[in-house]
This record gives sequence, structure tokens and C-alpha cells, in this order.
Amino acid sequence: MKFTYYFDELELIKNYAVMAAGEIDVDYNIAAAEPDVGIFEPWISDIEITSIVLNSNNKSPPLNLSQDHWLYPLIYDALIDDEHLLSACIEDASQDRSDY
Repeated sequence: MKFTYYFDELELIKNYAVMAAGEIDVDYNIAAAEPDVGIFEPWISDIEITSIVLNSNNKSPPLNLSQDHWLYPLIYDALIDDEHLLSACIEDASQDRSDY
């Protein structure tokens, strides 16, 4: 499944005031419940960030980062394990229960 996730005040370096705002395109899968191993509900798996766009703090256009841009891995790493991103994936998946 795919959707766009918007972020702001993303802390790029833990415990330091280096912040970013923008949007990412996210792909994810919904894994089936596996009651035999104790997983009783479908769950979000394989979250992948496919693009990152940074907002401007002036009238400049948004900056679409290439994967080799030095900021890309910082933003990717800050978001990929973020509980808010996982929650957004769960919310997105719940809007289309037909995939369960």
C-alpha cells in the first residue's frame, strides 16, 4: 500500500535542535495474522520510504531530495522507526479494510 506522510519538527540528530519538515512517500505491506505464533491481528510490515521532499521556510519551492543527497539518510533513519509513521500506516490501512 502507498500513501504520503507529512512531518514537521523532525529531529534529525537525536537530542539536538536540527529539525526538518516536509513529506515522504511510503510503501508498506500488511502481514496476515499468525495465531499459531501469537500474532492475532494483521500488522504493518516492510515499511519503505520511497521519496523525501523538504519544505522551504521562505518562498523557495520544496526540495525533492535524491537518494544520494547527504540529508536523505538522516531523514530516512529518523523516520523509518518513528512511532508516528507506524501509526500513520495503521491509520491508512484501516481506511481500506478490504486488504485484510
